[in-house]
Amino acid sequence: MITLSAITIASFSRYMRSSMMDALTEDYVRTARAKGASSNRVLYGHALRNALIPILTLIGLSLPAIASGALITETVFNFPGMGLLTVEGAINNDIPVVLGTTFVITVFTVLGSLLADILYAVADPESDWEVHNVTGPIDPDGAGGHHKQSRPSGRSATLCPSRR
Repeated sequence: MITLSAITIASFSRYMRSSMMDALTEDYVRTARAKGASSNRVLYGHALRNALIPILTLIGLSLPAIASGALITETVFNFPGMGLLTVEGAINNDIPVVLGTTFVITVFTVLGSLLADILYAVADPESDWEVHNVTGPIDPDGAGGHHKQSRPSGRSATLCPSRR
């Protein structure tokens, strides 16, 4: 566990430091300081909140990387876990085991992406999720395989992040 988390913590620390240094030089931080906001309010309320946005994307994408790191680490140290199980299944041509562990890693990837989106919405209050109209081909019999809701106007609705 320490082997897997050491690299992740080190890279997140570097990204967070860089992102925070960039946020502290922005105009909104200078404006907050000029209006007399306390140092803690400026640091945590303004700079940290905006510095977290790129970090949240990395957190969501790091879950599959941790799973693939477990595969290598558990194989090298002969530690029983899902990574070693996957390698042994591949060596022994145990297809159901390899498919099962691949499915679990895929679920982690999707959940990580969903977690990043949810955390992004919490950290950035200016972002809204709203429905936009997208003009696309009209499929009269509805068998085109599109997963968009059809509207009477011939337009389809998609859920898109937007900034106001």
